[in-house]
Amino acid sequence: MSSLAIGALAAVAGCCWIAYRALTHDLRLKRRVRRKRPTRIADARHGQQVKLVGRVVAAEDEVEAPLSAQACVFVHAWVERVAVTSLINGVPIESWVDAGQTHGGCDFLLEDDSGRALVKLSADYQPMALLPPSSYADHVDRQAGVRGKEAVIRFGDRIAVVGTVTRNELPDAGGPFRTGGEATILLSGTRAAPIVLADAGPE
Repeated sequence: MSSLAIGALAAVAGCCWIAYRALTHDLRLKRRVRRKRPTRIADARHGQQVKLVGRVVAAEDEVEAPLSAQACVFVHAWVERVAVTSLINGVPIESWVDAGQTHGGCDFLLEDDSGRALVKLSADYQPMALLPPSSYADHVDRQAGVRGKEAVIRFGDRIAVVGTVTRNELPDAGGPFRTGGEATILLSGTRAAPIVLADAGPE
């Protein structure tokens, strides 16, 4: 076998290993999130990493989902775009190419039967989405040459959020964050341990 063929096989093996590691990491993380017992907002301690389960009740702002144009507090989307990928006898051939993923969101209030938490998503690092496949809707806009899958979290949705509790750095509440009671804790993440958003499971 030539050195070129060996190099090609090594590259393919490396890509497969990276994909396998990424998939198994997500699966392990999903299992940890599902097994983690929820903490009531009133019982969350400063500095703890907790799993809160509740409903989105207010947002300081909203983001627009890139495919559906829905207003939401969080969106996770995979996008493909039409692009010229080859030429046959001088004729451009178009096909769908990967345009990457989008994670994005804004700060919002999460409420359970014991209180409200301000979930902080507006930071330099991206939150992680561990949403079930059924949350993702297909979107195709052939005129714009865009397609993909998209999941959104909106006002009123019941979700689970994993993050680190802060009790002494709440901003001055204002606007919608005062509606029906202020938040008592702030939930945030770091680059090493970002906020995780997941389905809440059965009530």
